Amino acid sequence: MENNVPASPSQRVAGVLPAADRAPEEHSIPCEIYFPQGLIGCPDWQRFQLTPEPFEACGELLSLDHPGIGLMVADPAWLRINYHFELDEDDVEALRLTRAEDARVLCILTLHRDPAAIMANLAGPLIINWPERLGRQVILDHHSYPLRAPVVTGEAASAVIAALAGADRETPESAAPPSHPAASQPGKGA
Repeated sequence: MENNVPASPSQRVAGVLPAADRAPEEHSIPCEIYFPQGLIGCPDWQRFQLTPEPFEACGELLSLDHPGIGLMVADPAWLRINYHFELDEDDVEALRLTRAEDARVLCILTLHRDPAAIMANLAGPLIINWPERLGRQVILDHHSYPLRAPVVTGEAASAVIAALAGADRETPESAAPPSHPAASQPGKGA
């Protein structure tokens, strides 16, 4: 995959580096990512733990402010989504970005059981200043990037959702809080 990382953070963000192209130290992330403005529609959802550690391509943002809230997220390169968008100066300043290489993009995923589908919110990606663990959700042109883009559908989606549900049942409640309805419904907080 071609690496189109721009020279300036206010220029284009290209989905950032695929996991295979990152140096090993860039895979690991400390426990907490801070979103000072919260997420869209949920301004008090500010502190999250990104799991698993080390995070590579797909995982969960677990709220540290509201136990029980978790959002499935994925690297758009892992989803084979080729993002090309510009961050405005307000976003660059809020994220304290000085180099585009420090930005990492994550998409929020929603899981639907009937009909079985996994959808990605491409219109509202999470941008993270990776070295500073500082995040911001941005809104992109929904005509170019849909709010609900199908990633996996049908039997494959059913299998993934069943596996995730099985993993949740096997995890002790003290280690993984139950899912919050707003975190799994499309259009709620993402």
